[in-house]
Amino acid sequence: MRFIAFILSCVCANRYSPIGLGYSILAGFTLVPALILLLVEYLHYYRLWFYYRPDRPAKEKVKYDDHHLRFLPLSITNDQQTSYWQSSRCSHGENCSSRDLYHVIMYHSGNTKYSPEKTQDGQIVIGFHQTSHKFASMIAKNNFEPSPKGWIGPGVYFATSLNHTEFKANQFGAYICARVDLGKTKRITDPTLWKTVEGYDTIYYEHPFGADEFCVKSKRQILSWIIVVNQDPNLELLKQKNNDPLPSGNYVEDYVEDRVYRGCLFQV
Repeated sequence: MRFIAFILSCVCANRYSPIGLGYSILAGFTLVPALILLLVEYLHYYRLWFYYRPDRPAKEKVKYDDHHLRFLPLSITNDQQTSYWQSSRCSHGENCSSRDLYHVIMYHSGNTKYSPEKTQDGQIVIGFHQTSHKFASMIAKNNFEPSPKGWIGPGVYFATSLNHTEFKANQFGAYICARVDLGKTKRITDPTLWKTVEGYDTIYYEHPFGADEFCVKSKRQILSWIIVVNQDPNLELLKQKNNDPLPSGNYVEDYVEDRVYRGCLFQV
């Protein structure tokens, strides 16, 4: 509206001079705060989407792994933006077929399950992994490091929903949402059966209570990921769980102001 007022005052300035000229100058001055606001908003969103590095000081340069897309603050996720707990902001709800990582993080609840089809090999699925701030930084820079052991075999473990990582993880504070190529998949209902399985890329455990998880043998199966960081973690809990901080001693090195993203969740 200010811009329209400025244009109209300029058009009418000669006809109604000098009053019209005065109005055009006044309208021009009112545009200055709006332009400053637009500039600030642009810089803020540019920093969030292209220059947010919570594991490094803002001015420190670092080369991340090519599969690492970016970091995002936890407050931008769906469950931090809704008035109703575990309610998706996506208009398609649970019927949404999108597997875009940004869409999954920002528009779907943490309890949304992304279970693969039972009868197909070579599926590319969404997997969730939770770890510490320190290990998330290492993954972003050097890729995943498969575990030499685990209850369904060696490899990298993923849950089929974000919320399930809360009771599956040993480290906490950073959530990884990844696109994973399952390759040749073996489904099991008994976690001890993985020892008898050979020639498969992925072991998929069908949990009796629906908290499925899968283990991929090679990090090459992890195609891309986004790391969602809790910028305000429970420090006492992290210490109890022996979660090491970053080398600097902090859990978040480069803090982005995220109050603007905090929705009604904190008012419920």
